[in-house]
Amino acid sequence: MSESEERTCLHVFDERRMTIMNEVHDAMSESEERTCLHVFDERRMTIMNEVHDMIKRNAKNKGTRS
Repeated sequence: MSESEERTCLHVFDERRMTIMNEVHDAMSESEERTCLHVFDERRMTIMNEVHDMIKRNAKNKGTRS
């Protein structure tokens, strides 16, 4: 496949992907969007809490080694 053919294929793929994403977005209701954001926020908070706990444990362990 030539370079220009490859670029054309990628361009067509990107256009089709954008069309599909727009259709999906339009199909989602506002409440579904809020639910997705809520789940995302809960998961992000869980991860942040885990990171915070790891940092505290590491700081505590460094303090006890001295």
